[in-house]
Formats: sequence, structure tokens, C-alpha cells
Amino acid sequence: MAEYSALATDLLANKSSPTQPNVLSNQPKPSIETSQSETVLEVTFSVIAALAFVLNFMFCIVLLKKPSLMRKPHNFLLFNLAITDLLTGLTLIVTPGYVSRQSLIPISRGIGGHMFCALLANRYLLFTIAKVSILLVTCLAMERWCCVLRPVKYMIHFSRRRRIVYVVGSWTLSCALQIHKMFEKRLVGNKCETVEAPYGETGAQALIAIYGFANFIVPCVITWLTFAHIKFRSPNSLGAGQKSDGRRVRQKTVLQLCALTAAVFTLSWLPAQVSYTLFPFGITDVSSSLHKWWNAIAFLNSCVNPLIYWYYHKEYRNTFFKLFCGCKALQFQAIKPQHCTDSGSHDLPLNHKTGESPPLQMVPSPYIDENRV
Repeated sequence: MAEYSALATDLLANKSSPTQPNVLSNQPKPSIETSQSETVLEVTFSVIAALAFVLNFMFCIVLLKKPSLMRKPHNFLLFNLAITDLLTGLTLIVTPGYVSRQSLIPISRGIGGHMFCALLANRYLLFTIAKVSILLVTCLAMERWCCVLRPVKYMIHFSRRRRIVYVVGSWTLSCALQIHKMFEKRLVGNKCETVEAPYGETGAQALIAIYGFANFIVPCVITWLTFAHIKFRSPNSLGAGQKSDGRRVRQKTVLQLCALTAAVFTLSWLPAQVSYTLFPFGITDVSSSLHKWWNAIAFLNSCVNPLIYWYYHKEYRNTFFKLFCGCKALQFQAIKPQHCTDSGSHDLPLNHKTGESPPLQMVPSPYIDENRV
């Protein structure tokens, strides 16, 4: 008994002694900061997904409501770019690890579960859709180059059939370059588990390097070399006696719109792409919070694109206000009809039902091909 009493006394002394560490204090505790960071990321991705869907959906409606816009090749490409950004927002919601840490879609045990693991759990569909955008931006750059520097062959290279081929080819190439991700997860029970890919670690390094080079670096280089060529050659190709001032202004506006869209895309995706490319070599960690924030910046590009379109192009703004803005004052300010500023505006007849002046009839110039600007 004396031995047990002495042992108990020593334990109490050690517990109360300030110099002895408490065993319980050394146990790992849940990181509150990590949990808060994950919550902030989820909220950020939720906002990005919602804005990407709503803004791009509205831009698609603007183009579809005015068929004359869709006949122009650059508007056709911008429409498809908006579709990819819209789908990016939707895919962000259903892909685990972004809007929610857990899957929002129940995983079945059959073919549906295998498809979920192959397309969504390993993020194949999300990044395939997102990377179609850079190929469409490259098509936009080539379209502007052909319009400004090769106007004679413009409608040959960007006819309706060829535009469809360009878009389908962009989707096909992006899907093919991302195909290796479909082998990284497998359905086990009712969960998607990471498995060792059949191509091994060396194969993963090679595939990711090829993917980054072919689906990001090459399109970006082509895009910026194209815009640089337009910049240095356009003064010679736009002589005063060759094109009207109005057409040159419209070409310059569309060129600035496409160049800014390409710049925002490149700057948004560059950090995430570099981090992902270096991951197989052990330099970066794609599961870290830093990489997730790089992804948030990259996907934010899908929200910014429609704002660029509306800011630079007056026709997009006017159509947008007519369709979605119920405020008459904003519509009046956006359209700015001529009778509002002319001194003889009181001579124009008014519509007795609405109290508004009839719209002015604009006669297109026979010297301007509207499909090329």
C-alpha cells in the first residue's frame, strides 16, 4: 500500500508541476483556421459558380434575341465561349471539393457511380470544359487576324461550316488531352477512391507536361503572336482610302474586346496551370489551400468575360438593357435616340398608346460588310 501511495503522490506532483508538460496538451487538435479557410473557399466557389451561370446565360440570351449578331463570326465564337463559361459554373456546383466538400449528388453502385467517378470526382469534366475556353480564345484571335489583315479570304476561312468545325475541334482536342484523368479514381462500394494509374508516376509526369504544353502554352503563344502581328501590321492594312471610319472603329472595338478577354484568361489561369504542371514532380501540392485559391482565380475568369463584352461593345449593352432592364430611364440613356438631342425633336410624331417617339430607321451602308466587323 505504501508503494501505491507513493506512486499516486508522484503522479499528482508531476501533474501540478509547471515544468512537466501535460500529456493531453500534446494531442493533435482540429485546426480551426483550416476549417475556416475551407469554408471561405466554398463560399467563394459558390459565388463564382452562380455569377458564371447567370452572367453568361444573360449574354447568350442577348445574342440569341438578335439574329443579326449571331451571323457575325466573332459573335458566334463569343457565344460558344459564353456556353463553356456557363457550363463551368454548373460543373463547379456538382464537382466535389469546390462548392461543397462532400458530393451533392448521391453516388450509386452501378454505371452511374462509375461515370460519376470518371467524369466528376476526378475533375475531368470541370477542367476539360474550362480549357476549351483557351482554344476558343485562340480562334477569336485568328478570326480578328483574318478580318483585319486578310479581309478577302475572311468569309472563306470563317464560313458557318468552318466555324462549327473549329468549335467541335476545340472540344475534341481538350477532351483528348485530359483523358488521363479518367483513370485516377475508381468506384469502391459507394465511394470514389484514388487508385494508382496504369501509366505510373513517370507516365503521369509526361502526360501532364504534354497537357499543359498543348492545351495552354501553345494556344497562349499563338494568341499573343497573332495580336502582336495585328498590332504592328494593322496601320498598313487600314489605309484611309480602303475602309470607312465607322468600320475601322468597330474593328478596333472588337479587337480590343478579344485582346482583353485573352489577357484576362491568360493571367487568371497561369498560376493554377503552373502549380498543376509542377505537382507530379513533387514541387507543388494540389491539395493545399494555395492551389485552391489559384483555382478560384482561374474560375473567376468565367464571371469576368461577360462584363468585358458589355463594357466594350455598345450593341451588347443596348440589347441587354432592352431585354433585362425594366427601368425606362436606363433604356433611354443606353439607346440615346437622335430626337432627344436635336432641337427639332418636338416635330416628331408620338405613339399615342405609349407616349414614345417611333424608332429611327437606320439605313445600312452598301459599302460595309456587317459580317466582317
